[in-house]
Amino acid sequence: MSKGGKRREAVTQYTHAGLEVKSNNNTDQLLSYIQAVEWVKSEYNITVRYNCLRP
Repeated sequence: MSKGGKRREAVTQYTHAGLEVKSNNNTDQLLSYIQAVEWVKSEYNITVRYNCLRP
């Protein structure tokens, strides 16, 4: 019986594009993965795990 595996959460292309713009913003950059998780929650009302945003 399988208990699952490494199921990865999917970040939509829309959210990914927003993260890319935000991370390249020199005046208001995301300084950590935790900050990125909080930003995604506030901007997109999506809860993602820290591991989902790590490369």
